[in-house]
Amino acid sequence: YKSYGEYTITATAAEEKYFRLQLELAKEAGLPVQIHTPHRDKKRGTQRSMDIAIEHGLSPYSVIVDHNNEETVSELQSITLPDAIVIEEGAFISCSELIKVYAPKVKNIETNAYNPCSNLKEVYFPQVQHVGFYAFGDCKSLISIDLPELLTVYEAGLACMGIKTINLPKVELPNYLGRFFEGCDLLTDVVLSAAKALPWATFRGCVELISVDAPNVSSVGPYAFT
Repeated sequence: YKSYGEYTITATAAEEKYFRLQLELAKEAGLPVQIHTPHRDKKRGTQRSMDIAIEHGLSPYSVIVDHNNEETVSELQSITLPDAIVIEEGAFISCSELIKVYAPKVKNIETNAYNPCSNLKEVYFPQVQHVGFYAFGDCKSLISIDLPELLTVYEAGLACMGIKTINLPKVELPNYLGRFFEGCDLLTDVVLSAAKALPWATFRGCVELISVDAPNVSSVGPYAFT
């Protein structure tokens, strides 16, 4: 991609002055802005850079913030990943403020990817096919999730969420794993159209569960509904 420069600011008035001028040049050129997070006082400098970009009317989608670490990603509230295919293990494990994720091309969500994003409320994953171990663990604010293309779920992959209903038309739950929805204590209604088994502890701790529509299930494992 093309972007207008790569900037960083820490605390000086001169840095901020020229940063603002560069932002205006980027707006005039119609190019995105790339912000290099500072090496010193990284969290404060990154937040100040983003605040100034917003002051100048730049869209969040035109600002690229690189060289993040656990200090800066923890401040994320919304993230768009237009071309990402995989969410790696623990990718957002420190993002306690994260509310919204938009990832239209992601196919794999790996282990602990969003654990524990306790404020996560809205996700868009229309192409996800695989969810790893405890991927959404303790996402208790996530009351709805739509995964129409999901094929495989690792053990506890959808456990300990705040979801109330879920429809998974393609997923199969392998017999050698389990605990898929364990601890989803608000879950009431589930549709598993393709599942052939409900392995051990699939719904353990789902104390509000009312209905499971799984017409092809031929075996139910131990503790599936305890």
